[in-house]
Amino acid sequence: PEEFKAASGVVVKQEESDDRAVPRYEIMPRMRVGASDAFMNMQEMDPSSDSCQEMLIKIWLPDTQLKDISVDVLEDRVLLQAPKYRLNVALPHKVRKDSGNAKWDKLQGLLSVVVPVDSKVKYYSKFEDLVE
Repeated sequence: PEEFKAASGVVVKQEESDDRAVPRYEIMPRMRVGASDAFMNMQEMDPSSDSCQEMLIKIWLPDTQLKDISVDVLEDRVLLQAPKYRLNVALPHKVRKDSGNAKWDKLQGLLSVVVPVDSKVKYYSKFEDLVE
């Protein structure tokens, strides 16, 4: 498509003359799990990504310097621009875009972005709570 309009209202034009590569990346949900969760399941968490509190996005950018990287985290996607790379990837969950952080490992050429998930999901443990 010539234009991609995300749910966040951002229009990204894909130019055909842009020959920059899409870098290798991984998107991983992360949970903060303590002993009470692991052994007693006190917070009633499950291993699904619905229970994750953060998203970790790893982007490999070999032969790139930190000063040349531009990253924008929106509530539903990540946009990256670099001299050799470009990335426009949707996230599996909505995130709080202003609360994340990023780390650059110049030896590996790895950018790690961590953003908290904006979870507005309400879980019910009893059927009676649903019917009120």
